[in-house]
Amino acid sequence: HSEKEKYNFVSLRGGKFNISDSDTFFKLFCRDYVKLSQTNAFPLVFRGPREKLTPFYLDVDLELEEDVSIPTGVFIEMTHQFLLILKEVLQTNEVWKVIISRRTGSYWKDNLRCFKNGFHVLIPNLRVTPDVMTRFRTALLADGYWYTLLREFKIRNKPESVIDVAITARRNGLLLLGLNKLLEKKNGPCSAHYVCYFDTWRSIWFGNTEPRSFGWQFENKTKNEDYKEILKMAYGWVFGHDYSKTEVPAPVSAPISPVSPVSPVSTEGTFNLPYFLQLLGNNTLPHTEWKQLVAFCKGHGLNKTETCKLLNDHCSPKDLHENERMFEHAEATGPCLVGKGSIVRMLRSFQVDFDNSKLFPGEIYKY
Repeated sequence: HSEKEKYNFVSLRGGKFNISDSDTFFKLFCRDYVKLSQTNAFPLVFRGPREKLTPFYLDVDLELEEDVSIPTGVFIEMTHQFLLILKEVLQTNEVWKVIISRRTGSYWKDNLRCFKNGFHVLIPNLRVTPDVMTRFRTALLADGYWYTLLREFKIRNKPESVIDVAITARRNGLLLLGLNKLLEKKNGPCSAHYVCYFDTWRSIWFGNTEPRSFGWQFENKTKNEDYKEILKMAYGWVFGHDYSKTEVPAPVSAPISPVSPVSPVSTEGTFNLPYFLQLLGNNTLPHTEWKQLVAFCKGHGLNKTETCKLLNDHCSPKDLHENERMFEHAEATGPCLVGKGSIVRMLRSFQVDFDNSKLFPGEIYKY
């Protein structure tokens, strides 16, 4: 255990620990974590770094009205949207290694009278400060599109509660992979977090988006070694981090207006789609971003027939009715939450320069 402020891990059962021998830690951790169930849990959390420059990590906390299964693919797509926003905040084109972890399903949280679910995102090769995380959180809440990906799962908490501010402010760390929470009275059982996806990302995922199944690291020796490397990437920095200096309180997100999941964007038709497609050129948007583009056109009052004709002429799809179905789906799902920032990110992901006033003119654009 530690003395005073000299510690780098805490237990949710009580106790602070200063662990310096990373090699021994990872050796024992990889050997013994499977022996720790919820009844004999040792829920170890790395200490929050506060104002220090340390790797990116994020907690997405979901409260559900019903015990429903949320596919890992939804979490992967949400993370993609998060990274697009993070890239815009940082104004960078770096390649990031991204770890996504989750539990096998939801669990009952009695004091909140709801089912809990969610996921963690870690980027070991991206170092950030609380100021960056605060700006990132503010941008996330202003965007809102990522929240619509959860629409069918009856999420109870609002976006500002989903993105845990204690994590973005770096006050708290995350529970380590593979370690269970203690099973508390009246709560339902839950699994530990496992790595459900790992890939590199710049503007899209480099590999496929096939999730990893629970227990994948036990399939063979190679995968077990891969898992050990992921653990070292995720937590290796904790052992060399300087926690000894006096820490000032991390900044809290500036007050912002809560983002309602049904708040529409402007519907004045102020979007020059032909100019956008000209800028896009031969670059190919991922399917999810193409759907955002269609939804943005609908949300800004563009004519469905003319919009679909322009899109079909540009991309020559095999199914000439696909864009029309996307447009009709956008009409049926309520107000559009795709903002101008999403359109700008699409172009900047291809390093395209553009005239903002021409892309978003001040009056309805006539084809």
